[in-house]
Amino acid sequence: MKPRRYSRLNLSSWGIQFLWGVAFLAARPALAAPPVAPPQVVVESSAATKPATTDAPAPASQAPSGRFVEELLSGLARQSKPDWAGKFRPLHTTPLVGRVQTALVLGIFLADSYLSVQAEDSQQCRNAGKEMLKLAKTLGVQNEMLDRGRSLGEAAQRRDWPAVRLELEAIFAELSAVLRAHQDEGIVRLISLGSWLRGLEVVAGTVSENYSESTALLLRQPALALEMEASFERLSVALTGTTLLAQLHPQLLEIQLLLAGPQGEAPTQPEVKSLAALLTKALNGITAAPQP
Repeated sequence: MKPRRYSRLNLSSWGIQFLWGVAFLAARPALAAPPVAPPQVVVESSAATKPATTDAPAPASQAPSGRFVEELLSGLARQSKPDWAGKFRPLHTTPLVGRVQTALVLGIFLADSYLSVQAEDSQQCRNAGKEMLKLAKTLGVQNEMLDRGRSLGEAAQRRDWPAVRLELEAIFAELSAVLRAHQDEGIVRLISLGSWLRGLEVVAGTVSENYSESTALLLRQPALALEMEASFERLSVALTGTTLLAQLHPQLLEIQLLLAGPQGEAPTQPEVKSLAALLTKALNGITAAPQP
């Protein structure tokens, strides 16, 4: 069912959005500047290939791709030994209302699938994959995903993690293609947004618990901050007018400011903790009560 549009929003909410918008635009010249150090990570040409061994973080010098979460988590794994299993979220059981919430939660499950690959947890991977397929069906994408879902489950059962990565890439690519063919570009953007937020939450939470400047640099993502802003601006009024996105937008602006920051300078530990708290708050808002 399509979310209802709200023609009126609380004036204080609009005031908050306006102030944050002014602050973010004021910082935009810094966001647009090309990133300085740290050195680039060599990204594998195929998800079936293991990441190159390097201690360098992976700054987003270009607009993030559908594999952004995989690259972000792999960058963290190269520098530390995260407790991946400790970052799992419980399966979402609250009924979802509307395509906005459904798309964002689907993106969260996409990121959780990549997290389960890092943890090499076969059952968790199959669970996240099943939830993605259920939500894709709700969005009107069904038959196209059946074979992919089966292949994903089989690869996870075999613990063939390179194959799982390939299937996850293919699932997102095919899902995006079908939605775009139905003029649902906005829904694709929301799926990506959900996955970005979840991937960043995992990394920010891990870095805040065991801070180092090198791992904190993974959270210096100016290109992602700009892409978040651009994606939101390109959404239709029918989507941005929903209660969920109206509540989420001010939080996104705060998150973007922390991701951007001074070029080449790692976020401080207090900044990382603030970012982790903001991301958790945003995700809890997305997955909480049904949104009209």
